[in-house]
Amino acid sequence: MSRRCPILTKLNKVEEETSDCRRHMKARCSGYVEADIGVDVVTRLTVAAINDPIIDHSLVEILICAVLLSDLKLHRVYSRNNFRTLRMRWKLSAFLMLYVSIIYGEDTDMNDSAHIVASKFTLSQYAVEGMDYIIDYRLYNVGDKAALRVALDDRDGFPTQTFDVIQGLLQVRWERIAPGNNVSHSVVVRPRAVGAFNYSSAQITYYPTEDAKEVRVSYTTAPGEGYIYRRKDYDRKFSAKVGVWLVFLLLVAPSTVIPFVLWYSSKSKYDQEAPLKKSK
Repeated sequence: MSRRCPILTKLNKVEEETSDCRRHMKARCSGYVEADIGVDVVTRLTVAAINDPIIDHSLVEILICAVLLSDLKLHRVYSRNNFRTLRMRWKLSAFLMLYVSIIYGEDTDMNDSAHIVASKFTLSQYAVEGMDYIIDYRLYNVGDKAALRVALDDRDGFPTQTFDVIQGLLQVRWERIAPGNNVSHSVVVRPRAVGAFNYSSAQITYYPTEDAKEVRVSYTTAPGEGYIYRRKDYDRKFSAKVGVWLVFLLLVAPSTVIPFVLWYSSKSKYDQEAPLKKSK
């Protein structure tokens, strides 16, 4: 099944919404270029693409160029409408400058503060009712500043009616994580219920700078949906099955041991009679 491009999906939706208010401007640039460009359409489409978190900013730049190049009509004209040309070019230039300032402003903010990237994964292969299940958390500070008063909270991920905490804490704090450093934390829980269970993300809160007044919130990766096995089903499917092997040996022993005893007794009797016959 083919996946639809998120950019095209977003653009088609926005273009349908703005189809009634689209205004086209004819511009004549220095007597040589005539352009029929929907400036409002360009602005609305690109703003929507910038605000969409799944669309990369480099693709937005390609979008701007694609819209402009697809709508431009080049041919020789007179230069009597230079005012409209300048107005159109001013709008596009101002919008592009706004876009660049937004992008570089985000990059500067990221470079001058802490940024925590966190993962959550399981160290146990299977989740079994009444058996230990190990969860590991790892936090990386990929920013340029130290993260302060970092808190990890995963109490919602393992409710008490479904899990018992055997070792470790589901809520832990670190006073400081230096830039480029990482910390890890492990928790041992024991499932109490059986069936499908969704392992959600843990919440991370921290202050990105020393003078920050607002806490920054992020989330770890999520292991996703898993299954908690019943203890009997797990033992039947994955255990060593020592009892089964003992029963098998008891069933096989008569058909193996009895013939061996008969053969050994006859061999011993023959070995005793052979020297007597030779002496006679």
